Amino acid sequence: MLAARRELVGSWNAAPEPAAAEALTRLSRPTLVYEISSRVGLFSDNIVVAMLLAPQLVAPFFLTQRVAMIALGQLQEIGNATWAALIELHAQGLTAVFRHRLLHLSSWVTSASIILLVPVLLLNRSFIVLWLGERNYAGPMVTILVCANVWLWAVSSLWGWVVFGAGCIAAWTPYAVAFSAVNITVSLAATWWLGIYGPLLGTTAAFLFVTSWAMPGVLQRLFGVARRDLYAAIARPFAWGAPYAGAMAIAVSTIHPTTWIALAASAGLCVAAGGTCWWFVGLKDADRQVWIAETRSAIAPVF
Repeated sequence: MLAARRELVGSWNAAPEPAAAEALTRLSRPTLVYEISSRVGLFSDNIVVAMLLAPQLVAPFFLTQRVAMIALGQLQEIGNATWAALIELHAQGLTAVFRHRLLHLSSWVTSASIILLVPVLLLNRSFIVLWLGERNYAGPMVTILVCANVWLWAVSSLWGWVVFGAGCIAAWTPYAVAFSAVNITVSLAATWWLGIYGPLLGTTAAFLFVTSWAMPGVLQRLFGVARRDLYAAIARPFAWGAPYAGAMAIAVSTIHPTTWIALAASAGLCVAAGGTCWWFVGLKDADRQVWIAETRSAIAPVF
């Protein structure tokens, strides 16, 4: 035990390999720039609302987004849980498998976004009214834009994890700065002219005018994943997602949830219907078999 402890302490005191130290040094500056740009874009929305509109509007603006942002945290875990395996596939030279898995995960992120965000889109007002009262609801445009941004953010997070995990954050840093610049500029102008949903419109504009073309371009340049394949992967689930959302909108409008029980039932109906559409319409037979096999292997140790 003592020898092992001495060996461990010695490893802490050992000088890093020159190549590793140089690689970390090269990553430090673009990482710093990326983090600063991301934080500026992330935390500026509330400041813009308070500065251009009124401080008392920050609470409704923030609270109306809460459920969607919770969903974002869950969606981002897909990339967080899979990026290391994707990078390992690429490092092993399994390029075709890497591309297939990345496209599959991109489609899965969109499918999960549809299942989670359609209930938010349709029931967010009812939730806020029951929770905090009508005066704390910032309006339907805030709900619509935050749901759109969450989907775009979830997809870009998955793609970004792959780029950053490969040590290529420098390839994205200029676009991160451009994203923040577009976000802040449009946020200020849109808030001044349109009101409380202006900051969210700035985020949407940054995703559409920067991330939507720049991130696929970086992935194509670094990993050979074609832009059109990435676009097709994230667009394909809307073939079943759009009819599902329309059907749920009709169903929810007939229920008019005004109690917590009705709200929970409506949300459960939306999620169950979305999962059913994804399983039977969004997946091919081979994909369903893979999901069944993976689920069985995951729960087998428990039983």
